[in-house]
Amino acid sequence: MSEANTVLPSMRVDGQVALVTGAGRGIGRGCALALAEAGAEVIAMARTGTEVEAVVAEIEAKGGKGRAVACDVGNQAALAQAMAGLDRLDILVNNAGTNVPVGFLEADTDTLDLMLNLNIRAAFLVAQAAARIMDRQGGGVIIHLSSTFGKVRLDLFRHQAFHRGVDQIHCCRAGAEEHPRCCGRPDGHRHAHAGRAPEGSGGRG
Repeated sequence: MSEANTVLPSMRVDGQVALVTGAGRGIGRGCALALAEAGAEVIAMARTGTEVEAVVAEIEAKGGKGRAVACDVGNQAALAQAMAGLDRLDILVNNAGTNVPVGFLEADTDTLDLMLNLNIRAAFLVAQAAARIMDRQGGGVIIHLSSTFGKVRLDLFRHQAFHRGVDQIHCCRAGAEEHPRCCGRPDGHRHAHAGRAPEGSGGRG
């Protein structure tokens, strides 16, 4: 980026391609801007095209590189089409999600379906599609964002199950990495790791 750089040398990801879901606002927007500042080409993905276009415009105004992709990651067909257009991916920030602030006793099945589809199923499908790209190219990094509220008892339907569900995606990936035969990987060669990048590598060796 053109302004004074605040990124430590060990945190640089120059020339790498990063995908951030839910990048149009909030934490996702912040992640997209930070990755661009660190030297990555950022693919900003979110349901609302105007929001990710604004994020990319901000990145480019500061001298960075970005692409805006309007996609509802909860729509499997749209997600598959969007991911099929990527020929390289070094970093995934799996950030897209939603909260429905309703008590456990008041939640209905529509709320259940919404939360399961976006917060767990879509997170899995995005990670799986990204891992396939990373596997072909020899490595990459996948970062899932959840919440500490998955560990805290609250009388809110949104927290007790769904943040813990995202944490279980971490556990599934960690098990696959320790036991590659479980994923049909008898050769055990290097594949995409979740949060195990060596310092300064951004996940590519």
